[in-house]
Amino acid sequence: MNKSINRKEFLFALIASLCFIALALISFFEDIWFAKSALLGRVVFMDVVGWLVFAALAVVLFLENKNAFLIAAAVYALMYLINIFRIFDTQILLNFLACLALAAVAFLSCMGHPVVSKLRFVPAALMFLGALIAWISYQYFSGFALYWKTILANLLEIAAVLFAGRWLKETV
Repeated sequence: MNKSINRKEFLFALIASLCFIALALISFFEDIWFAKSALLGRVVFMDVVGWLVFAALAVVLFLENKNAFLIAAAVYALMYLINIFRIFDTQILLNFLACLALAAVAFLSCMGHPVVSKLRFVPAALMFLGALIAWISYQYFSGFALYWKTILANLLEIAAVLFAGRWLKETV
């Protein structure tokens, strides 16, 4: 029984890690493409911070270290807090709240609190709500051929947070 629990923990952490790696790669190549095509003109500091945060989350999840994940989740929330001051948007605000919730779930998981099993879906639900509002308000579905990478990145981030929450639940 203990081996199957460890396999489930590893599987959820691995899936979340792969999602964060894919998200980091998509963000990296999209930011470079925008910079080269002169749509944005340059790669800004927060782009690099985003790549590093996604990569750090992937590594920490792959190593299955809850304490390091708590720190990485707090930095993840800080990244979105800084982005709120750069560009205020409903999706960014909800992603910030989702990252705060993820850090809270990680903290509760480190403490061994049983409420983690009930709260593990809150971060992913908040991110999904933010993405859905953005998709509808910016009409992403009407220009799917243009926005499919953004939708894919949103879905990868939601999946990563969902599986990270599931991993945290399994570790309690």
